[in-house]
Amino acid sequence: EDLFMKNCSYENVDCIAKPAGLVKEKLIEYADREIRDNITFDETLKAYKVKLIYNAGIKNLSSNKEKVMKEQLRLQRKLSKSPELLEDVNKCLRENFDKEYWKWAKSPVKHCIPYSFVHNMNSSSTPIRLVINSSFRTPEGYSLNDCFDSGSNDIGDLKKILLNFRCREQSIVADISKFFYSFHLGEEDQAYHGLLIPVNKTTGVIGYGELDETEFWEAVQCRLAFGDTPSPNVATIGRKKWAVENSEDPRIINILTNNSFVDDIFGYCGYEEDANTVMKQLEEVATKGNFVIKEFFVSNQHPKNEDSKMVGNEEAKALGYKWLPFEDKLMLRNNFYLGKKQRGKAT
Repeated sequence: EDLFMKNCSYENVDCIAKPAGLVKEKLIEYADREIRDNITFDETLKAYKVKLIYNAGIKNLSSNKEKVMKEQLRLQRKLSKSPELLEDVNKCLRENFDKEYWKWAKSPVKHCIPYSFVHNMNSSSTPIRLVINSSFRTPEGYSLNDCFDSGSNDIGDLKKILLNFRCREQSIVADISKFFYSFHLGEEDQAYHGLLIPVNKTTGVIGYGELDETEFWEAVQCRLAFGDTPSPNVATIGRKKWAVENSEDPRIINILTNNSFVDDIFGYCGYEEDANTVMKQLEEVATKGNFVIKEFFVSNQHPKNEDSKMVGNEEAKALGYKWLPFEDKLMLRNNFYLGKKQRGKAT
C-alpha cells in the first residue's frame, strides 16, 4: 500500500486521495475473499470452521496477561458482593466449557483478553451472558480488534429486508440459536483469544470464590466471539456460503443470502402455499450446517400442534421492531426504564 501511494505521488500529488480510496477498496475485497475462502465445513467437527484475517499490527500484540489478570481480579471483587450474581456467572463459566465454547489451552497463548458479563433482566433464555473484550489494550496501546482485517462488514440491508418482509403474502420469521458460536475457530485464532479462568485450588472446580482459594488457568475461545470486530461479517459470509452449499432451492438460497440479517431469517411464501414446507426446508438446510433454528413465527397463523416450532399470537422481534404474527402488526419497541440504574445490568 505504501509503495502504491508513493508511486502515485510521484506522478501527481493532487491525485493521492483517489488511489488511496482505491487501495482501501481492494483491501476490503481481498479480506472478504480470504474470509470466504477460509470458511470450510469440517467433517470431524461436523460444523463450519472460520479463519480470521489479521493486518500487520498483529506482530505488535503482546500477551497482555498481567493487565488481564487485574481485570479478572476486579471482576472477582465485584462478584463477591453479590452471591446470587456470582453463582450465575460461575454457572455460565461452566456451561461455556461443557458446550465447548471455551477449552483449556494446550500451549501458552499468544494474547489474553478479559471477559465480563451482561445481565439482561428482560431475557428469559440468556439472562446472563459472558462477553469478551477484544478492544482491551496492551500496555503498548494495541488491542486485538486493532489487528483485524474485517472486510466489508456488509451484514445486510435493513431497509430492504424490512420492506420485503412487509410486502410478502405470508411472512416467516426465524432465529438461529447461538449463531456466532456455531462457527469454530482454528488453533491460530484460538491462541489470540486467551482467557484466564478462576479455579478452586483444592477441588479444581471452575468458578469465582474466595481470593485465597482461587487460581487462574489459561483457556481459549473456540468459537466466533461477540467481541471481535469482524464476527458479524464473518458469520454473514458463512451463512451465505452455507446456504449455497446445502440447498438447490432458489427461494431458500434467496432467504438465507438476501433476506436475513445476521441471525434473523425472514422467509416467505404465497397465500396458496403451505408455510410448513418452507420451514421444513429451512430446518433441513440448517441441520446440514450444524445450525439450530429456535422457533418460527408465521403471519396470520396459530400453531397447528404442540410439537410444532411455529408460534402463533406471541410477540416476536423483527429487526428491532415488535411484530404480532397472528394480527400481522408491526410496531416500534419503545422500552423506558424509570427505576434506578444498576451498573452491569441491561435494564
